[in-house]
Amino acid sequence: MDIESTQKSIVELLKKGMYSLGLLLTSFLAFQDTLPEGEQMWYQNQKDMGNALVSGVIAANVFFQIVVAMTQSGKTGCMNALIKLCIEHPDNKIVPENIFVITGISSKDWKKQTRGRMPDMIEKQIVHRNDLKKLAKTLKGKENVLIIIDEVHIACGKKMSINKMMRELGYKDPEYLMKKNINFVEFSATPGAVLKDHKDWEQEGKAKIHIMEPGQGYKGPGELLDGRAFMWKKLDEEGDFREKSIDAIKELKSNIEKTYNSPRFHIIRAPKGDKFEVVVERFMGIFGTDDYKFERCHSDTEKNIDDILRNGGDPQKSPKEFLPPTKHTFIFIKETMRCAYTIGPKQNVGVLYERYTSSPNEHVVVQGMAGRACGYNVPDDMIVYTDVRSLEAYYKDWTTGFRNIGHYSKKETAFSQRGFDKKVGDDSDSDMSVDDHKAVPFTNFEEVKEFITDKNGPIRAPRGPKKQKKSTDGFIRCKVRGNEKVWSESDMRKETRCNIKNKAGYKLNVCYEDETNPETLKYLVCFSPEHIQKTHPSRF
Repeated sequence: MDIESTQKSIVELLKKGMYSLGLLLTSFLAFQDTLPEGEQMWYQNQKDMGNALVSGVIAANVFFQIVVAMTQSGKTGCMNALIKLCIEHPDNKIVPENIFVITGISSKDWKKQTRGRMPDMIEKQIVHRNDLKKLAKTLKGKENVLIIIDEVHIACGKKMSINKMMRELGYKDPEYLMKKNINFVEFSATPGAVLKDHKDWEQEGKAKIHIMEPGQGYKGPGELLDGRAFMWKKLDEEGDFREKSIDAIKELKSNIEKTYNSPRFHIIRAPKGDKFEVVVERFMGIFGTDDYKFERCHSDTEKNIDDILRNGGDPQKSPKEFLPPTKHTFIFIKETMRCAYTIGPKQNVGVLYERYTSSPNEHVVVQGMAGRACGYNVPDDMIVYTDVRSLEAYYKDWTTGFRNIGHYSKKETAFSQRGFDKKVGDDSDSDMSVDDHKAVPFTNFEEVKEFITDKNGPIRAPRGPKKQKKSTDGFIRCKVRGNEKVWSESDMRKETRCNIKNKAGYKLNVCYEDETNPETLKYLVCFSPEHIQKTHPSRF
């Protein structure tokens, strides 16, 4: 931050009688003084993005902006730059008391961490999910508002907290947003369906989509995939498969002994319930207690992972000053260390091991241990065990600028046009326009069921379909015109007219992007909007 120019801005604002704006800039100066030597409040890439966002806030017709940024790439620094640059802009109408930083995450740790990274003057305006009802009362009737949403993909569904707050405040009316100058700026590394919704608004000039490139020295998914990411394995197998888990832990031991010449902290996300202790005991049995230490860190223990990683260091000092452990130390956790959590200091951490699941969700994987292994000052020998395929899929999206996002969920979010009271233009989805047979793709069965039974949707069936069973080879075979086989998506899309004029009013077909890979499963909901309205009028 340029101290001299900021001081000049303060003087100019005070001369104009804009005392609250001047005080906020003073708060920025005070915050800069608290940072460890050599650290900055933001860096050039974050400042550049802040300037781009300010242009959207100043624009009269834009009310939604989303920033897609890699995990641990400096989103909070960008938020700080946005706020400061906005209040310094000559056309700014936003006042400090109307700037709020919120999240759908229910986490006191997030609130504490975020407040510690932003000026004191807006500390009370940084709130997590549990505070949103109270925030709605504060925002009622206000104009010239800036709402910054961190990790916008969390609790952003149509029945969730952020959408409820927006509806209560009248923010589901585009005309109201423009009239009152209500501005949303959202951040996420994994925006999913929220990004798709912003593309709809962007086509009408009501939203801007930004991709923030990481700064110099950043290490992200690309670096992890270059030899630092390994495929996770199930560590709590029992019965006939128990030896597979034992072998996985032995493999990890070999990797640690080969990679590290000095002790490190290693963080393992273990299963919940009784299997947590099963995993801990297996590690103790295989690694032994002479050269290795074991810490349990969850809600039933009094230990805090940050305290363990500080290793007796002063929390007010830079994490770079914290000492490594005297022997390799495993920290077993359950649900902490997901999105918005920053590991410090990274230089003392070796292995991050994500808990295995048979049905991984891309954004959960990216925001989990893999995301915590990204950032600046990441040692070259930090490794992560995770679902490598999800990481590869995400990195492909990133490198293509998130242009091909048809595989993202079609689930309605707080920003979906069809959820707004007054539409700006035509909000109809191209897959749902009344034009004969449609095939709407999904990758998750629960989303299929919700789409089919949605009382405001195009099908509105009273009951959802039954979930098809997989064969022993992991595939689901679908029968169309008497032909039962593993269908490719391209072939199945030619069959959208088959057998949908039935009592249900729709047909659920199962196919694969790659019919040789069961992980590429897709569901196609086939229906005719015109036919359903004729044959099932009671639904509409």
